[in-house]
Amino acid sequence: MLKLHSAGVVGMSCLVLLSGCGGGSSGSGAGAQAPSPTDLAAMPDPGAAQGCPSDPGVAAAQPAGGNRELAIKHAIYSGYTSWVSGGQGAPLAIGVTFQALQVGDAMHNNANYPAAADDSDIIPVHSAHTLCKAFTGEQHHVVWDANYVCYISRVSHDWECGDAAGTRMVSSD
Repeated sequence: MLKLHSAGVVGMSCLVLLSGCGGGSSGSGAGAQAPSPTDLAAMPDPGAAQGCPSDPGVAAAQPAGGNRELAIKHAIYSGYTSWVSGGQGAPLAIGVTFQALQVGDAMHNNANYPAAADDSDIIPVHSAHTLCKAFTGEQHHVVWDANYVCYISRVSHDWECGDAAGTRMVSSD
C-alpha cells in the first residue's frame, strides 16, 4: 500500500536507466552484487501470464541487504499489488516497467518518518514507469512520472516507498 508523505524530493544524484548505478548499491550495506540476468529472468512474475510483465526481478521480493535499486523497484511494484483483489472491476494482475529511476542521496531518519525503522535511511526517488493493469481480455497502461520517499519499514523490515509531492500521470490508455 502506498502512503502519502508530504516531503519534497531533493538531492538527486544518480540517474539509473535500468542498468544500475555505480555497480548496484545495496540496502543498508555496501558491496552486495546485483543479480545476474539469468537470476533475474528466473524470478517469478505473476503479471506476465496475463500480458502485463514487469522488468526482470521487480515482482520478486528482494533479500535484506540485496541490490537497493531492485529492492526500491520492488517496493514501488508492491504498492500496486493491493489493487489485484479478485473483486469486480479489479485487475487480474499488474506489471511495472521502468523507463528511468533516480535515486537521491540518503538522509538519516530523524523521526520525521515514523513508519521507517530508526536506523533506516530515507531515500528520495524519482521514477518514470509504466503500470500495466490486466483485465479479462485487455490491458490498460498508465505512464507515471512519480516521486517517492523510500525506507526500510519499522514493521515489515522490507523496503517501502510512499508517494511524495509532484507525482503526475503522463498518459493513459
